[in-house]
Amino acid sequence: MYNGKVVKALLAAKGLKGTQLSNYLFGDPRRSLTPLCNEGVNPGVNVLEKMAQFLEVSTDAFFTPTEELPDINELLTKQAAPSPEKLEQLDNVDELLRLKDEQIHLLEDRIKALESLNDTYRRERELATKK
Repeated sequence: MYNGKVVKALLAAKGLKGTQLSNYLFGDPRRSLTPLCNEGVNPGVNVLEKMAQFLEVSTDAFFTPTEELPDINELLTKQAAPSPEKLEQLDNVDELLRLKDEQIHLLEDRIKALESLNDTYRRERELATKK
């Protein structure tokens, strides 16, 4: 049976606010989560999946055999599979890291070239002062 208390407990355990979840689910941080957190209200599959993605738990976490709260720490350690959005973000991060590494390599090459020019300039000045 759906247990809305789990939503409140997970938000608290993760240090998140209901307005953040509401904004994620509905695009409106002012929309009330009361219906989702009360017993007797069963959210749709889409809402359940989005809540699970946001809270990084399995959709199973919201269903308990009784009204008692399950062990929230246990729910948090049973991580759900990453959502397509999270996977895309990870791909973006990988691409950004690759680009950063390329830029670092280019900058290192420029530093070497400048050091070489500096050494050449220094040698030429030394030769000019000896004459």
